[in-house]
Amino acid sequence: GFNRVFIPVMAFADFTQYSFRIFDRFGTMVFETTDPKEGWDGSYNGNTPGNNVFAWELRVVNIAGDELIRRGSVVLLR
Repeated sequence: GFNRVFIPVMAFADFTQYSFRIFDRFGTMVFETTDPKEGWDGSYNGNTPGNNVFAWELRVVNIAGDELIRRGSVVLLR
């Protein structure tokens, strides 16, 4: 299948200062990582939720030293 893991792609960043988080519609954090090679597989506490929309937040420092914060949403379809 396609897109089994949701992972941001970014260039020209200092990945020593990296944070990627996923939240459910109630604001509960369901995933967090500081490893830029680790993505979200759609699970939460070992369970796989059904179709839903989740919010994501990416925090990283670019090579100029500026903190970048990006936010968006992702639709999980099972």
